[in-house]
Formats: sequence, structure tokens, C-alpha cells
Amino acid sequence: MTAQQPQMTGQQSQMTAQQPQVQAPAAPKQPMSAKQRKSIITGAAVAALVIIFIIAGSVLSSPKRIAQNYFKASMEGQWEKAFKYMDLPKGDFITKELLAKTLEDRDAKDITNYEVVEDEDYDSKIAKKFYVTYYTKGNSRSVTSVELVRDGKFMLFWNRYKVSPRDIVSKNVKLTVRATSKLYIDDVEVPDKYIDNSEDNSKSSSEKTKKVYKIDVMFAGEHRIRVTDDIYRDIDKDYQFGSDEGYTYVITTTDIREDVLDARMAAAEQDLKTFFNAAIDNKSFDSVKGMCVDNA
Repeated sequence: MTAQQPQMTGQQSQMTAQQPQVQAPAAPKQPMSAKQRKSIITGAAVAALVIIFIIAGSVLSSPKRIAQNYFKASMEGQWEKAFKYMDLPKGDFITKELLAKTLEDRDAKDITNYEVVEDEDYDSKIAKKFYVTYYTKGNSRSVTSVELVRDGKFMLFWNRYKVSPRDIVSKNVKLTVRATSKLYIDDVEVPDKYIDNSEDNSKSSSEKTKKVYKIDVMFAGEHRIRVTDDIYRDIDKDYQFGSDEGYTYVITTTDIREDVLDARMAAAEQDLKTFFNAAIDNKSFDSVKGMCVDNA
């Protein structure tokens, strides 16, 4: 009788095939090197700087911010501060000091509150317009406008805007003085480069009795004009210049300076004594001939 081997069921064979698997221990993590840490820190710093750069550029170049800063400075009478926001032509008489001097009589306003709003309907590709509603002490409400014009780039990426001021510049001003005189505008001597040589150019420089200074651009308003001369009295008075073109003033006098008159009187007295002495001494006319003027 043959012995029968015990048969393994399917479940038993499956259990036999599934042997438990032993997982290998994880390799220990390598510590970050100093070079890696430095790279990460550097990258984070660069990213932070880029973000700061973008934010700063956007804020500083904001047209609304420029309009607001200009409005505040002008309302407070801080014209030297307002000057840097203004789109102005170049010239010897266009400086922040002269702007402040010209507008120093404008009263500062005590602003209690204001709001700056852009005119979205302003149709221009190179300019923007803002309306400023403001309240002064006593709750008086007023509205003014500030126009800005594009003026190149700011920090290479953002459009730069400046305020386009109204009624503040006078152009092609002509001031006529004697040929021997010096001209000063607000205590600044006007250099000879402003002499308009097209005026009275038919005469030589020694024959000219007058000279015309042509100022291409200066601030409109009241200016102190002073003219000095070696013979005639100084002229020192205020003149008004509007914001349009072509203001012309002739600034001369026939009044001779006191010191010049005194010197001439003294010279005349001395000449008279010389004549009398020559006559008393019975000298010839040739001895005093040089003191006479030949009108022939």
C-alpha cells in the first residue's frame, strides 16, 4: 500500500511564496555644505533686492505721487522743493533759487485735507492730468489741476513724469541799456552772451550807444532790474514780466552820477585856473591848445 503525500492547498503555497522582506536602513542625510548655504542665502538676498527695486521704482515714478508732491510743495510755498518736479527749459535764469524769489509773495495755504484723482478721459499718450480737490482752514473747498508730461525714463524701466507748469515762464524778453552799462536781474549779472548782436549791427562796437540783452527764457512775475554805469546814476526798480512772449523795456537815465559831476566840476575849475594863469603869464595859446575841443 502506497503512502500518500499530504497535498498543500493553494493558500498554503501562497503563504510559503510570500517571504517577509527586510528593508535596508536609509542612508544618513549629508549635512549642507557651507557653499550650498551661501548660494541659497545669496539667491534669497538677490530676490529680495529685485522685489525692493521693483516696488521702489513703481512708487518713486508714480505720476500720482509726483502730482501730489508738487501740489503740497506749491501750496506750502516751498518752491525750491517744487522746482525738482517741474518740466522747465534750461537757462541761467531758470533756477530753484530764482523760482523761490519770484514766487515768494504768493501766500502759502493752510490745507486741511485734499484728494488727488487722475482724469481717465485725458486723451494723451505722453501726458497725464490730475484734479486735486482740497480744503483750507475754515472748510473752504477748491479744485485745481496738475498736468504732467513724460520726460524720459526713470531707472531705465519706468516712465518719468514732470509737472508742466502754466503761466510761469516768460520768453524772448528784451532789455535795452546804454552801451557802457551793466545789467542785473535779481542781483545776477547778465553775461555778454545775451547781447543781441542783430540789433543796431550797422555800427561798430565803439559807435554804439546802446545794447540790447535778449533773455530767451526767465520766470514770469516781478523781477528786480538793476543797471549800473560809470557815468550815469544806477537804476534799481522792479519790473513785471508776464507769461507771454516779447516783453521789451528800455532802461536808461540821463541823470549823471554825483561823483562824476563833482569830478567834472573840479576838472573845469582846474582848466579855468590854467587858462587864467596862462593869460596872466602872457603865454601863447599853444600852451593851452590841448585843453580845447576842435568842433570844426
